[in-house]
Amino acid sequence: MTATGKRRTQRARAREAGETRAAAPTIPRPVFEPKPLPDWRWKTFPVFFALAAGGFIGLYAGIVVQAANNAAISTLVFVAFALPLGFGFSRLSTRWLLSRRLVRARAKK
Repeated sequence: MTATGKRRTQRARAREAGETRAAAPTIPRPVFEPKPLPDWRWKTFPVFFALAAGGFIGLYAGIVVQAANNAAISTLVFVAFALPLGFGFSRLSTRWLLSRRLVRARAKK
């Protein structure tokens, strides 16, 4: 008889004798376990590149607005850069609130 066959017969005999295995205790899992924020390294290429790209885009946006001398274009450029900045700040503030456990994350659907 093979090892698999022996195990099957042992389980069958245990079932016939009324022996049941105890269920493993379930450990309640927290709804949200916040990930620790990473250690930020300021002197890295992505930080340098973001600073350089932001300065470059800001300089050209200023040149376009000054050359146009039009309030509508000034407002358009302002809004075009204010929206991503607001999104970034909302992301940072949400991560901060979650890390301090001041709010709970939504349950996944």
